[in-house]
Amino acid sequence: MSRTELTAHAAVLSARLEEVHPVMLAPTLLLLVVMATVVALAMVIVIAAAVLTFAAGLTLVGLERTLSAAALWRPRNRAEVAR
Repeated sequence: MSRTELTAHAAVLSARLEEVHPVMLAPTLLLLVVMATVVALAMVIVIAAAVLTFAAGLTLVGLERTLSAAALWRPRNRAEVAR
């Protein structure tokens, strides 16, 4: 295509865009808002799942350390306490 043909084509497309009434764009904008909301909620769910998984891991590590310490614990005899 030559430059003049491209300019003419651009002018036709521009005229078509001016013919679009704003009310015709409402469904598109509504869809955009709904999709953005869905994506935001999905991100919140993924972040919450990651935080909960991390917290569960920390809880398990703490529980394992506590149980290991309890398993190795033994009462001191009186001779050790007297020293």
